[in-house]
Amino acid sequence: MPRLAPGGHNALMRTVRGNVGIVGAVVLAALLTGCVAGDHEADARRQAQEQARARLTEVTAAIARDRPWEADEFGRLVTGREGVDLMSLDGTTRQDGDGVSLVVRVRGEALVLDWNGSESARAEVTLCHRLGYRPDDRVDPVTEVDCPPTAPITPRPAPSLPSGTDERLRRSLPTGPAATERSVGAAVDRLRLDPRVRRDVATVDGAVGLALREGRRGSCLLARVVGDRVEVWRPPTVLMQPGELTCDGRTAALGLGQRDPS
Repeated sequence: MPRLAPGGHNALMRTVRGNVGIVGAVVLAALLTGCVAGDHEADARRQAQEQARARLTEVTAAIARDRPWEADEFGRLVTGREGVDLMSLDGTTRQDGDGVSLVVRVRGEALVLDWNGSESARAEVTLCHRLGYRPDDRVDPVTEVDCPPTAPITPRPAPSLPSGTDERLRRSLPTGPAATERSVGAAVDRLRLDPRVRRDVATVDGAVGLALREGRRGSCLLARVVGDRVEVWRPPTVLMQPGELTCDGRTAALGLGQRDPS
């Protein structure tokens, strides 16, 4: 073993102690940095979960507010929202059988910040929930479920009347003695409209009225045959609100809603 020069032992011990101090500081800094990063990641994940749940709440609130009836109406309320996907849709209408149920996937994300506040990553959370709407306005508890492995689905668009339907009715509806509820209905059949367009025909005081509506809440088209005259009109939206006129054959036969109340 080599001999140390005079005073060498003390110098060696000071060097060792200095190195130990540096190593300890590095280790402590690494531990503190790791704790800070871990806290930031946990905070970001909590924020992402809160955002996902807030999006789910927006969906359930929209359904409660709009009170959809048909399955496709439920689906259309879900799709088109940021961070929300429709994964499954079962049932036909709210009141048929078990009603309507759907699985909704919601996503949330938040930034993960490093020790000096700069973005270092993103935390993402994906949750799926089943929503059930039963007959008699019963609502199932919202249940978290495993997300289906399939791609999101898109509900059918709302039913609509093709452009020019007004004029086609004027030309095709029978008049005079040939105008009956049956013949008017047959004329509408020949137009080959979307079968989801609601139709109602009624006779009042010799006038045959026809109502066509684009789904349960879509725009209303009315027509009536009075003698040799065919009238076709779209009542103002303000007159078709709850408590006002009804989009049905009787309203059409009476000629109501042809003028704006203002």
